[in-house]
Amino acid sequence: TVPVSGRYGIQLRYCEPTVTVRSRKDTLQVLVHGITYNTLYWDTTFQPDKYSYVRFAAARGYATLNMARLGDGKSDRPNPIEVVQSPFEVAILASIIKAARTGHIRGSNRKFDTIVYVGHSFGSILLNGLVASDPALVDAAIFSGYAHVTIDAKHLALDPARENDPPRFGQLPPAYLTTTNTSTRAAAFYGASGTFDPAALDFDEAHKDTVTTAEVLTVQATITTAPKFKGDVLTINGDQDIFFC
Repeated sequence: TVPVSGRYGIQLRYCEPTVTVRSRKDTLQVLVHGITYNTLYWDTTFQPDKYSYVRFAAARGYATLNMARLGDGKSDRPNPIEVVQSPFEVAILASIIKAARTGHIRGSNRKFDTIVYVGHSFGSILLNGLVASDPALVDAAIFSGYAHVTIDAKHLALDPARENDPPRFGQLPPAYLTTTNTSTRAAAFYGASGTFDPAALDFDEAHKDTVTTAEVLTVQATITTAPKFKGDVLTINGDQDIFFC
């Protein structure tokens, strides 16, 4: 065990609801994406009226805090072996959620009584670690693309991101990885042909992000039981999810 600390910039986007629902006015949904994604996962610019979860939530009275995890999007990209790994990311998420609850997120200008963490895939894995280590931190936990199973990484084809897409990732160390191409991305993250819009996959490939070697190595670190968590839990998974179904 090696202690890790530091100050890192994390990309956050806070959005107010577009309608007022009295029972939800003091609720914040914290949105955390999976590997090789960023804030676009929850708020895509591809047919956003159809695919943006942020817009969907806003239209139902929910404020959202959409973040790019450390190493993705416009967040800092520190050492991909020693820093960007599961336990440290859980600690970062805990500090951001505490700031959100107490009204210290720029743009929100208010406190939130109820925090709902909405995770996707690796974001759900981190959620599991969060409710296990600090069970009073969030009031409700939504696990999407997730189950308590051992993950078989052979389904994920990865290349050094700087070699795969030099214009976007050429400055990154080789331990920052990304999916190989459209075909391997579809095989890992999408269902059978005909169950998704090919244009959505093309957009996804063009805007894909990274995962670090350390994240892959520590992916099981937070998959554990959380007996002290007393909040509401929703788990939802696709029947064609090759990692978790």
